[in-house]
Amino acid sequence: MADRNHQFNRPDVGIKRTIFSFLFITVLHFWVFPLAASAGSGWGPPLPVSIRKPIVRIGIHTDGKAARLESAGGMRIQNAVGGKRIWKEIHQGLVMVVAEPSEGTEINDSRYVVQVASFSEEENAESFARELQAAIGLETTVKFHAPAQVFRVRVGSFSTPEDAFGATEILRTRGYEELWVAEEPVELKGAARIRLVDERYNGHLVEADSVFVISDQPSAPLRVNGVAYRGILKIHIDPYGRLQVVNIVHIEDYLRGVVPAEMGPSVYPAIEALKAQAIAARTYIIRNLGQFRDRGYDICDTPHCQVYKGIDGEHPLTNKAISQTSGVILESSGKPINALYTSTCGGHTENVESVFLLTEAPYLRGVLCYPERIDVTRLEVEEPQPVILLEDGFLGNVEIARMRVLGIFTEFVIDPEYLAQPATPEEIRNWLVRVLERIGKPADNWNGSMPALASLRDLVLVLVEKLEWQERIRLAFTRRDFPQLLAYGDLTLLDLEEKRRFAYFLYRRILRPFADSTLRPDHHPSRGLVLRILHEVVSGYEAISFQEGKFLGRKGDSFRLGKILNSKGFSISKEAYLFRQVDGRSLPTREIVLYPGDSVQYHLQDGVVDFLELRNPGRGLSDDRSSPLSRWEVRYTREELEQKLRDRFSFGRLKDLEVVDKGVSGRVTELLVKGSKRDFRIRGFRIRTALGVRETLFVIDRQYALDGTVEAFLFSGRGWGHGVGLCQVGAYGMALRGESTEKILHHYYRGVKIRKGYGSGFSGS
Repeated sequence: MADRNHQFNRPDVGIKRTIFSFLFITVLHFWVFPLAASAGSGWGPPLPVSIRKPIVRIGIHTDGKAARLESAGGMRIQNAVGGKRIWKEIHQGLVMVVAEPSEGTEINDSRYVVQVASFSEEENAESFARELQAAIGLETTVKFHAPAQVFRVRVGSFSTPEDAFGATEILRTRGYEELWVAEEPVELKGAARIRLVDERYNGHLVEADSVFVISDQPSAPLRVNGVAYRGILKIHIDPYGRLQVVNIVHIEDYLRGVVPAEMGPSVYPAIEALKAQAIAARTYIIRNLGQFRDRGYDICDTPHCQVYKGIDGEHPLTNKAISQTSGVILESSGKPINALYTSTCGGHTENVESVFLLTEAPYLRGVLCYPERIDVTRLEVEEPQPVILLEDGFLGNVEIARMRVLGIFTEFVIDPEYLAQPATPEEIRNWLVRVLERIGKPADNWNGSMPALASLRDLVLVLVEKLEWQERIRLAFTRRDFPQLLAYGDLTLLDLEEKRRFAYFLYRRILRPFADSTLRPDHHPSRGLVLRILHEVVSGYEAISFQEGKFLGRKGDSFRLGKILNSKGFSISKEAYLFRQVDGRSLPTREIVLYPGDSVQYHLQDGVVDFLELRNPGRGLSDDRSSPLSRWEVRYTREELEQKLRDRFSFGRLKDLEVVDKGVSGRVTELLVKGSKRDFRIRGFRIRTALGVRETLFVIDRQYALDGTVEAFLFSGRGWGHGVGLCQVGAYGMALRGESTEKILHHYYRGVKIRKGYGSGFSGS
């Protein structure tokens, strides 16, 4: 979560500004003392106020140096042990909390280690680490990685990646191949204190190791760097010397800030899918509670854990999903499951052990993200639409059909021969009156001064006058812009004001140049071209009363259209205009094939659909097809990819990549990197991290230089995330098809039980 700068609303003054600058600029360069021990069942001192159990402690991401606190109701800041109020009874306005190091404190930002192996059992990891340290003489540590539920064995503590790469050479000579250089923080050597600074630049050095912050008015939330949070705050300095702000809340209040951040309800407004997400998120926090206990909190607020945005991220729809599933979790063998979830699975999820090595979970199996049965709805009209090709080379069908259903073009049926004939002045006048009425402009101020309307020049002039666009056109462009805007062969036919008008109409795409790159200002436009031009005017005023929504199924002659939370059944006229969008163009069609979840635009006349366009088809039928990342491509030059890999490995010059193995979904589970000095293998989730791609469900294409070496790599892939567990966009797709929360959860988490209650092993206190 990015910090936002705060500007104090008072003049800077002499010595106070100097003091504040010292505290806020110089002091912020340092990281501070270790957290007092708080591990154990009690989790440190009791809370200063009553919070409904179960409780979650969330580590709020800041820069680790300072945090800005405020509350409209004022704040109480008190010692975490004993409850004594610090500095002031009530803190009004803004308070900066700053980490101030003690004299002689040694600051080290980070270190580099070599990861050698991972184990599912701590005992095995510790045994391996002892043997390894005895064999190579380098410091060896074991660290638990909660998301993958494994114990990682790491070697060394190096100040630079190059030093770490040197250790990998020693390890390789002893037969260890899958080595990974990782960066991690260093525990602080020394001590520090927390300093409070108020809006008047007054400072107070806190004697306590940690403090609680409570809003003096329960209705006024606390804000950290501008973001509002429920509950209370605990502030300390973690073992790595960073200022740590912890938000302490009831688990259901925590979920209110998580679910909309993980699965946006405005993008995926399907209550059954959001309920599934709420249950998965609730189960995940219960299973992973306390994974950052050494840092003084349960879970972080970033994508490494679950994204949490506090009150500012809450949404009524996700609040409803959380409320309707309150306390409901997923279990396997009587325990909460590790409810992993991914954004977009690319049509198939993956077995967990193929992505997170050594992780075993019988419920995290790769499954298809497709419906078991395809419900096909064919919609056909009685008469096919003729193709309307306008004289500027563009199709005009969809614009003319829209003008027809809007009641602007009413005289004749859509006939190519009729529409190809020049529009008469009277026809243009009648259509323009209807356009002006629809967009809310005066339609009766003609004053008998209308031009002959025998050319595009005349039409543009009339539109400018009737729409009252003179000032906006003068503001938009000057004659200095014309060389770029009007690079057309017949520019000399226009005077200065006409150039300005044509430039604006081209910019707004009301006019388009002809196929021979001319403007043809003296061309007498056809009826079809005039209607297309007027359609663009109406669109610009957002006066086209068409609706966007989803096709959600059919029952008899009733077609369910609209938003999933507010859909209705409509009949579709046998004379409706049908369109299919292809590559951004709307093509007329006699028949449309609809599947639940398809995006459509439609128009209603007396409750009957008389216009329907299938939007953005061609993505296939997977349940996650609505994601913009259901398919993707990324290209790296050899040098770019080589630089990415050098952050983790030492191999010389990158020669090639070779896929060694794939999982059940087709994801790359083992990759051989070929270098000029050595080859090495990457497995599981590390492949995505090392290559910097969105997913490991990809294939590799290559471009070669003249000497036969690889010049660039093109990755064509599907999905976004790690690909294990619940597919969030796939859950939305299932909900669009009418599937229940239970069906969604049982599809992505195999053999689990859905039960109410937080689990016997969860105290949350």
